[in-house]
Amino acid sequence: NGTPVSVTNSGFATGQLSIPDGTTIMGPAGWNGQIVPPQNPGSGGNAPTGFQVGSTIVEVGAAGNVLLFDKPVSVIINGIHTNVAYKPAGSTNWVKITAQCAGTYANPTAPTFPGECYITDSGTSKTKIFTYHLTSFANLSANSSSSSSSSSGGGGGGSVGFSSLSDYMLSSTVSSTL
Repeated sequence: NGTPVSVTNSGFATGQLSIPDGTTIMGPAGWNGQIVPPQNPGSGGNAPTGFQVGSTIVEVGAAGNVLLFDKPVSVIINGIHTNVAYKPAGSTNWVKITAQCAGTYANPTAPTFPGECYITDSGTSKTKIFTYHLTSFANLSANSSSSSSSSSGGGGGGSVGFSSLSDYMLSSTVSSTL
């Protein structure tokens, strides 16, 4: 009916996932078909050079697996209005999301598959990450010193941590009538 599916965690109000009606999800062979609601995975990982991972981290999807979507999904992170990054499944390096979404917060323009972009709501402290993949997402803070002990995470876009689409099977289509 065109209504997106909203995935939330009543014990973790920091993050929310919105999946458009009729979205097809691809997961690795052996994926159990479940999407874990947003949660706090704790800290960890190497921030991109010049940054440190902030205190807001949201993990959503299937821990240790990459889920791909044929339409972009929205990961909304409450309480941040700063730089954001994602950490590919199986990696310890955070990747800064450099592309800002065109359009409006309510209706951002889709990034090119399999990329991502972000947009902030100017009236609140919310950032929406518009992406074709799920993993961990976090805010970044710029380092105050000129030197950094963190590993480089690279720029936004590019590989999301899977070897090839042939490793994935078509799993299911999300319907708002579920």
